[in-house]
Amino acid sequence: MSPRPAFIGSSQLNSLKDAAFDRAFMGWFISQAKVGETMANSTMYGAMNTQVKAFGRQVKTTRSTSIARLRGWGGGQFAIIDIVGPQKNYDEWFLTYLPRHNEQLRQLLNLVPSHTRNANLRQFATQLHRTLEREDAQSSELLKVLK
Repeated sequence: MSPRPAFIGSSQLNSLKDAAFDRAFMGWFISQAKVGETMANSTMYGAMNTQVKAFGRQVKTTRSTSIARLRGWGGGQFAIIDIVGPQKNYDEWFLTYLPRHNEQLRQLLNLVPSHTRNANLRQFATQLHRTLEREDAQSSELLKVLK
């Protein structure tokens, strides 16, 4: 039996192992990736800076790809978590919020090595860690450009 969507979060994943962890991890991650996808999509249309728009498109692609991979392995979304951006200044909002969101994803990814033997999830976590680090660095650089 998989965990109830309304109550699962990254802290609850710590007590799970193997198949139970895999199901919960994929559901939680897909839900969180939808937040990033929605945020990036809003930024693509609301940002003023062309580099920020392009970065939003890049983040959206990464999140969409991650969601598709996890769904392909049987992952189901726990809940749609939506986020509403600001009415203006998407550029700074996105570049400031994305690293905080990425930190939440990293905390979840850090559980993978000790909680599952699933080779696909282990490889996914390793690859995505590097991508999130690059996104954080790019966010920081673009914030400097804006100021």
